[in-house]
Formats: sequence, structure tokens, C-alpha cells
Amino acid sequence: MQYFIFLVLFALQACMFIVQVGPLTIPDPDMHPLSTYALATGQSLNPVAKGKDAHGNTVKQQSIEGDSRLLTIPGSANVLIVESISRATQGDSSRETQQSADDVMADHIVVPDGTCTNRSNAYFPLDYLPQAIGLKIAMLVNLPPYAQWQAARISNSILYAIMGCFAIALLPRWKSLMALLLVIPPVAFVASSLMIDGMIVALSACMVAAIAAAAEGKRLISLPHTAVFGGAGVGLGV
Repeated sequence: MQYFIFLVLFALQACMFIVQVGPLTIPDPDMHPLSTYALATGQSLNPVAKGKDAHGNTVKQQSIEGDSRLLTIPGSANVLIVESISRATQGDSSRETQQSADDVMADHIVVPDGTCTNRSNAYFPLDYLPQAIGLKIAMLVNLPPYAQWQAARISNSILYAIMGCFAIALLPRWKSLMALLLVIPPVAFVASSLMIDGMIVALSACMVAAIAAAAEGKRLISLPHTAVFGGAGVGLGV
């Protein structure tokens, strides 16, 4: 029953957010999409060069190259999560501009350049694996740019749903509470976006569930539990 509650409530919200809110309407739109693109195209380990940001801070910028329609992130809206969620009911004013990339001729560019920033090396590359899988598949079947970003969101949502079910299954009690916590609107939004926050929430849920399972009945920590602890710890630590 808990799996049904979780999957239905998450699927309804994820579908609404994916359809109503543009993929580039998120916090830090010059980081999450480009990090996804870098991993999908095998450029996550590209060398970096030191530079200065707009505030004079020293930063390490990574250059990536490819389709200008994706790397220029047209129509991006750097908004808070709460504003992103509200656009699902009010309409996303940036979505039409983001979709306009489909009508632009593809060009080969390298970012960052004079007009386009890039923070593709801000987080550990594998944090973007769920999104990168969807983006790569969409690239291989030659979908339009907007649909490629949407495919990345769908694959991110699918992995979140799988990990959420795993956390619920592993938790020895309070399964309904876990299911409801995993589908509150802010969490459902980030899990269906290009952001890594959904992955962090899912890993945290798995870690909590694994600790609770290990503590149940004061049993010794088994090898499977150790593997879960290690995997979740590595994922959260990087």
C-alpha cells in the first residue's frame, strides 16, 4: 500500500511539473543542465582553468563543447524552488523561450565564452548520472533540444521512484511516513528536474532506512546493510 501511495502521488506531481514547468526554470540553470550535458557527452573530466567570477572570486572553469542549442541554455530562469512550483499552476513564462531552441539551427560552440557561463564542474559528475542517461538516449534518437532536456528529467524521476521504493521496503516501520515525506511538493519537483537534489534526498532516505533496519532487534550489521551504508555515504559525501 505504501508503494502505491508513493508512486501515485509522485507520478502525478512529476508529470505536472515536467509538462507545466520548463526544464531550465530551476535554481542555477548554468550548472545543472551543463553538468548533465558534460556527463552525457563524456566531458565531465575536461581540464579546468582558473578565472574570476563577477564578484572577483577565484573559480575553476571547465570548458565543454557541443550543440549551441543546449549549451546556451536559452530562456533559462534562475528562480527559487517555491517559485518554480507555483509556475506549475500559473504557467511558466519562460517555457516558450526554452522551446524556441528547437527552431534554431545547431552550431558547435565551446563554453564558457563571452556571453555564456558554465559551472559544469561544481559537483561530482556521477551525481548527474540519472539525468545524463535520459539525455544521452534522447541524443541518440535525435530528439529536439527541448525534448532532450525533458527526457533527462524523466529518467531522473524514474530513478528517484526506484530508490524511493527501495527506501520504503528497507524501512522496518513508519513506511507510510517515509512515503509521504518523499512526495512533498518541493521534493517531487527537484526529483523531476535537472537538479541533483532529488538524488540527495533519495540517498538520504535509503541511508535512514538502512540504519533503522540495522538497528531493528539490535542485530549485527549485515553485509547488505554495509553495502547500502557505503554506497549512500559515498553518494552523499561527494
